[in-house]
Amino acid sequence: MDSSYAQLLEEWKKVASNILQPMKIQEPHVGKVNVVVSTPKYYFSAGEDNLIYQFNIKTDAEIHVYKKHLSPIHCLQIQDKYMISGDENGLLVCWNIQKRDCSWSQNAHTNGVTAIHIDRNFHLFTGGNDNMIYEWDIETGKQISRFEGHTAKINQLYSTFNKNPILFSCSDDNFAYCWDCKTRKKSVKFAGHKDSVLCLFYDELSRVLFTGSADKTVFSWDIRKGSTNRKYIGNENAITQIHVNQSFLFTCCKDGRLGVIKIKASKRDTFTFLEGHKEEITNLIVLPDRMITSSLDNTIRLWRHKSSSSKVIYEGHTKGITTISMNPEQILISGGKDSKVIRWPKVEIKSRSGSIIVESKEQKEAQYKDYDETILHNKISLEKVSIWVNDKQHSVPGDLNIIEACRYIGVPVHSLCYHPRLHPLSTCKCCAVEVETGLNNLRKAGACATIVKKGMKIYTDTITVKDQQRQAILELRLKQRSRALLSKGETFDDSTEFGRLLRDISDIFIDDSNKAIRVDLSKCIDCARCAQVCKSVQKMGVISFPAKSINAIETAFRTNGKYLIDTQCIACGQCSVFCPTGAISEYDNTPEVERELESGGKTLVVGIAPSVRVTLSEEFGKAPGEISAGKFASALRMLGFQYVFDVQFFADLTIMEEGSELLKRLKDPDAVLPMFTSCCPAWINMVEKLYPELIPHLSSAKSPQQMFGAIVKSYFAKKIKVKRKDIYCVSIMPCTAKKQELRREQMQTNGIRDVDVSLTVREIARMFKKKNIDWEKIVEGEFDDPLGTSSSSGSLFAATGGVMEAALRTAYEIETGEIFPKLTFQEIRGLEKFKLGEVTIKNKELQVGVLNSGAAIHDFIHKFKKGDLQTAKNEKISNLIFVEFMACPGGCIGGGGQPRSSINILPQRIEAVYNNEFSLPFRKSHDNEKIKELYSEFLKEPLSEKSEELLHTRYKPNQRHEEAEVHKSTDTLSIFQEGLIPKNSVLVLFGSQTGTAELAAIKITQNLLKAKIKARLVEMNHYKVGNLISELFVIFVTSTFWEGSFPENAIEFWNDLQKLTTRLRKLRFAIFGLGNSTYAHFNHAGQLLQSQMQKLGAIEMHDFGRGDCEAVEGYLTELKPWIETLVKVLHKNIPKDMRVN
Repeated sequence: MDSSYAQLLEEWKKVASNILQPMKIQEPHVGKVNVVVSTPKYYFSAGEDNLIYQFNIKTDAEIHVYKKHLSPIHCLQIQDKYMISGDENGLLVCWNIQKRDCSWSQNAHTNGVTAIHIDRNFHLFTGGNDNMIYEWDIETGKQISRFEGHTAKINQLYSTFNKNPILFSCSDDNFAYCWDCKTRKKSVKFAGHKDSVLCLFYDELSRVLFTGSADKTVFSWDIRKGSTNRKYIGNENAITQIHVNQSFLFTCCKDGRLGVIKIKASKRDTFTFLEGHKEEITNLIVLPDRMITSSLDNTIRLWRHKSSSSKVIYEGHTKGITTISMNPEQILISGGKDSKVIRWPKVEIKSRSGSIIVESKEQKEAQYKDYDETILHNKISLEKVSIWVNDKQHSVPGDLNIIEACRYIGVPVHSLCYHPRLHPLSTCKCCAVEVETGLNNLRKAGACATIVKKGMKIYTDTITVKDQQRQAILELRLKQRSRALLSKGETFDDSTEFGRLLRDISDIFIDDSNKAIRVDLSKCIDCARCAQVCKSVQKMGVISFPAKSINAIETAFRTNGKYLIDTQCIACGQCSVFCPTGAISEYDNTPEVERELESGGKTLVVGIAPSVRVTLSEEFGKAPGEISAGKFASALRMLGFQYVFDVQFFADLTIMEEGSELLKRLKDPDAVLPMFTSCCPAWINMVEKLYPELIPHLSSAKSPQQMFGAIVKSYFAKKIKVKRKDIYCVSIMPCTAKKQELRREQMQTNGIRDVDVSLTVREIARMFKKKNIDWEKIVEGEFDDPLGTSSSSGSLFAATGGVMEAALRTAYEIETGEIFPKLTFQEIRGLEKFKLGEVTIKNKELQVGVLNSGAAIHDFIHKFKKGDLQTAKNEKISNLIFVEFMACPGGCIGGGGQPRSSINILPQRIEAVYNNEFSLPFRKSHDNEKIKELYSEFLKEPLSEKSEELLHTRYKPNQRHEEAEVHKSTDTLSIFQEGLIPKNSVLVLFGSQTGTAELAAIKITQNLLKAKIKARLVEMNHYKVGNLISELFVIFVTSTFWEGSFPENAIEFWNDLQKLTTRLRKLRFAIFGLGNSTYAHFNHAGQLLQSQMQKLGAIEMHDFGRGDCEAVEGYLTELKPWIETLVKVLHKNIPKDMRVN
């Protein structure tokens, strides 16, 4: 036995040092809990009371109770939308967990169902006390085949996932069998045990079968010959469960001991037993860094793999634990004889220090708050308050606005500008309600911007409310109709009142200049959603919400009179996802594609992006992922495409090139690190337009879309003997920016684009609808060879963190020759905006980062350039080597070309992505045989000369936009001037939700510069409050939201300002606030600032400015004279060094 192995075993034997208490205890069942199963979104329990309960894994709320069985349920398995359960009377039930009903049921076995297995191809196998094994059609419940041979109860089933799947079974008849799934006949019999074979484990990597028996032995078998590779002895009791993890074989015994032995141990080596449990071990879960065991002694134990004495005991059950389950996010659920179902705290083991971190309840609650699409879902777990709606009393969760509260209880409230992911502006006035403020005293209120309070009385159907809604709709219709007339070239007599209203309107009504997004302002209704998402979600500020104008036809969509192509727009398309009227949409390429399909003059090739196969179904009223990739491929052929390829193949190819480039940089001391991913075209646009100094950090690898086009028009063109000019290549993408990417000069050869057209999900759905595609009748197809086979790593490109996870799997194994220990890299999964992971390569601890959404990217770059990156625990990030950037929230699943679905759709999409990962035969890009074939036949190796020519690109600055410098000013500390320091310039600080307050701040700064006063502009959250001690003159500009709240980019500043204790006696300040005078909390945020600055001893040098969007010219009505007075005040007070010579 080698010393390192001996040391590891000694560590495992050490006493546990952490006792864990439950996060949540449920007692839904009457009697013992037999099975628990967990998924990323739910957990399920089945028991002796014949019932199955479903719970939300985030809130622990009971979702549904499944009732069909008439006897205790002993088997339960879930795969995708299917849940299969079997009871001791032999009833087999298939449930649809999306619809929460029974799809079918069968009396499957005469003496009880004892084993269920669903493979990744949705083949369903069952075994029973009647010695039989059956295969079932999971859709219809029809029996497909039967496997006869065993003479006693079936204990376990498992099938492989490949082109010729095989089924393994073990039984109380002392034998295990290998079955050919095509012929339904025994291919190999495994004989050697002297008692019941209770468990089996098939190691897909080594293709070796292990069996455990009541005779206390474990055998490893050659599955082709049925001969024994090795017999493992030393256990002193029946072996109930076995597991193989890389180098080790683990056995669970009825005596409560966990056996461990090296698979390739010498014959002299024997089992080492980890003692701690006092009764039979009922379950074993093995992860890369830990083992988890449950026992009838009422405890669960965590055993560390690596050298640390820290271990954990879970205590909470009062009777034996019968079952445990862990979902991909490593949330542990247990069930026991005490009828309890328990969710346990998440346990994180730090790879660097080996320390164990236990999730607190506060962390659990905060985990989902970072994702802004789950706002309502998070709020429903809050303490409830009693309110009255239309004279009926209701109990609703606190902290909801009136719209959310009314919808929660089923009372309709009309709205148009409101969106749960955005702060309410109440611009459309369609959500008007009346709220009782005193005895028979009602006031109008915007339902989107008013928070419910205990005892509040709300009226949604009064005459006043209906009149307000009618007036609002008429005003919106008038604006839209007037713009429609102008867009068609209508002219009006300038002498009429209406003609004078239209005199100064810009004539840019339709803008499709950037070929990614199309704007038709004749459909605009001034909801300002586009301005909000551009500012707050993406932090670009290209679209601005204007000051109110006497010009009633002026639209909320403002780009300072410029076409989009002449702005800093990155073509992410998020504005098109949020637009409620279609005024902003994707640039429509379907007419061009339809012409090519009809003409038939070229070879028509199409490729499907990873996320598209998940989201297409939403366009047809189905859940994410419900339309299979096979049906998708068949439908494309029905449209007329001759070859259908899988862009996941090219995601694998991207990983080979990008991973190799990363390793090359790590070995070069002069290489630029960290390396940044390059597959998101909106992110590339952002770098070239706003941050060209970061270009050296970008990977040179093309995106999967562009590799698809390059390989199709070279390698594949040669295979089918067609010239590249005669191939018409179409990609189906989640992204509007892909339409721009394919037009880049670097993405074409001799003037011929690698990819001719990119269609969004919405566009291809429209084409399918034109053809009346019937998804129920369409036959499953396949992708074409040789570019249609992919690994599950390629499928992960659909979600944030997926590119990073896939790249690390390959880079790690290429560099070390070992399997990446975190094949499921939990730290970088999920929908958080910034995630940090750690990986050890050749004993070197390295850090990787993952970002999604424009706002998160801007914040990261701001800190990165200052060298101020920190972990969640405020520890400096110092060894960052690789960062993944996705411009859209959630990554490609939230792309600008995706379906406009429900607000909570992203969690469902990402769950479907993670489920799809296990539907493919291999999990690493470099294991893809077709990728190996491509390199062998054509590319030779990653980063070869041919690879560099076809699969890599270059970038260049694109800063012809004046706005770029203004935008960058919010991320640095100056506007128009460099080198300004606190004591020689006026500081203008702004907080803005839609961009309006930012525009006001820019106007103030520009006017100060014109008046020869040095000034600099800074976003509030980017300014350190402690620096105020060094300032002499500060101008605050802020808007107000909700019931007196600060904008998102000012909240952090405000929180820090309230903690400040240093007196600011030398500082002079002025405040300009923006808001709506019809709201009760008009300019409240500015007033809070005023009060706090006065408390700190600062001197107010100018009257409080109250910008009102309801004034004749909006906030400009007040701002213009306010600036004039401000300039005069500053000229009288500033020192000479603050003046521009």
